Amino acid sequence: MAANFSGISEDLSTTHANYINFNVQQSFAGDTAVGAFTAAMGAAEITVHGAGDYIFSLYDTATSEAVLGIVQTAGTTIVAADPIAVIGLIHMSSADYTAGLASHTHFVA
Repeated sequence: MAANFSGISEDLSTTHANYINFNVQQSFAGDTAVGAFTAAMGAAEITVHGAGDYIFSLYDTATSEAVLGIVQTAGTTIVAADPIAVIGLIHMSSADYTAGLASHTHFVA
């Protein structure tokens, strides 16, 4: 299940979401992947159903790329300081990302 995230703390603990789509697009010019994730999260928290790895995507307007990554949480709350790893970059327009990376992406466990 995918969940859209707009930078406001959200409770996804009952949804069993395993994919988080950051739907607020930003310029991460000069940032590392960790910096981009930290900026996208801000001070918000995402409550999830349990510790583990969660796939996320965010859009960098500076490079016109969707960034796919994994964030690892040791508890039930994802925060900006959680460790991440980039698993892919997809060059696309902002409109393509808005039109539905989440709705056109299928992840198989």
